[in-house]
Amino acid sequence: MTTISGVITFEQIVALAVALKGDSLFHPSFAELLDLRQATFTSLTFQELAQLARTIDPFSPKALRAIVAPDDLIYGTSRIYQAVRDQGNNVQVFRTMEEARAWLRLSDDSGVQNRQSA
Repeated sequence: MTTISGVITFEQIVALAVALKGDSLFHPSFAELLDLRQATFTSLTFQELAQLARTIDPFSPKALRAIVAPDDLIYGTSRIYQAVRDQGNNVQVFRTMEEARAWLRLSDDSGVQNRQSA
């Protein structure tokens, strides 16, 4: 599980990707639950989203990724990322944590650990 709060910047996302790649416990096939409920703003451009999706993202294109983004701007930006990144319906964007957890087939007591926060 990854949680990002406040303003989401390109530099912040790149730093998170580098940290994950350098973590010996990380594997690209892991599923991710990305919690953006505390995110307040992003100015990520389409070009930055495309670069993140195509070259920086540490996850395998086949890894399941659920993004929780209730805010309209963050939700829309996440959907653009989904469109650029997703090649097999492995990335989904949700408004609620419950929907995302259900899609990932996680129970409330699954013990998901928040390994990276930004």
